[in-house]
Amino acid sequence: SPHTMSESALSERALQCEKQIESLQKIAVTLQNDQKSNLTFKQELLAELKQLKKTMKKEKKDVDTMYLKLTESEEENAALKKEVQKLTYRINHLVMAKFDADNKEPPKQE
Repeated sequence: SPHTMSESALSERALQCEKQIESLQKIAVTLQNDQKSNLTFKQELLAELKQLKKTMKKEKKDVDTMYLKLTESEEENAALKKEVQKLTYRINHLVMAKFDADNKEPPKQE
């Protein structure tokens, strides 16, 4: 019947199928390699992320430490300011007392 293929047509068809199988296998290999390199890339990214997190943690710690030091020095400054005010007050007091004792005019403020 005209539906049966000739030998040459069949073998031609078989050859085409083989070629398709080969190219599909090549594609499969390429995909596997892509998958492997993607995995590697992903692992490298994860490692970088971990390192970044560590660095950020350390930097945050440094910032916190600096903040603490700043706060402490601000408190020290406030305390020193108070001391200076006390001393200034006492000095002024002594100066006035001395001038009172000397019975002189207080010095003109410059």
